[in-house]
Amino acid sequence: MIQAQHLTKRYGTTVAVDEASFAVRPGRVTGFLGPNGAGKSKSLAAQGRTVFLSSHLMSEMALTADHLLVIARGRIIADASIDEFVNRNSTPSVRVRALQPADLAAALTRRGAAVERCPDGAMIVTGLDSAAIGAVASADDITLLELAALGASLEEAFFELTRDETDYHAGQLTGTSQGA
Repeated sequence: MIQAQHLTKRYGTTVAVDEASFAVRPGRVTGFLGPNGAGKSKSLAAQGRTVFLSSHLMSEMALTADHLLVIARGRIIADASIDEFVNRNSTPSVRVRALQPADLAAALTRRGAAVERCPDGAMIVTGLDSAAIGAVASADDITLLELAALGASLEEAFFELTRDETDYHAGQLTGTSQGA
C-alpha cells in the first residue's frame, strides 16, 4: 500500500499540494487525476525525480510524458521519446490546396503519392513531403494556395503500432474465459 498523510509541496510561495492525504490500496487500480498545474507531479521530473505514469488517455499522455514504454501481449514493443515514437509509427501527411486541384492531384499521383480529396477543396497527401509537393507544383506551373505538413498524434501512432497486438477487441473475448 502507498499512503500519504498531510503531503504538502511548495514552489517558492506557491502551494502546489496542500495537506493532501490519501491511500493507494493493494488489489485495485488507482488513478491520479487533476487539471494541469494541480500538483500531480508531470515539475518533479525537472527536479531530477522519477515519475512513472500509466494511462490509456493519449491526449493527457502526450501533454505529460517525455518518454514512452508501450507494452502489448506482455512485452515491451516500444521504448522511445514521444516525438521519436510518433515519427516512427505514423505516416506523415500534407494538406495542400491549389488553383488547379485536378492537375496537382494527377501530378502527385504520377509521382507515387496518395491523394485524398477533402470537402473544402483541399487534399491530404501522403507519400511526399511538403518540399517535394512544392517542387511538383512548381515544375507543372501549378499555383499553391496552401501547403502545410500535418503532424500525427500520439493516439494515431499508438493505434498504428498496436493494431495487431491486442488480445481483445470491442465486443470480443478470446480464449475460453468469460467475464472479468
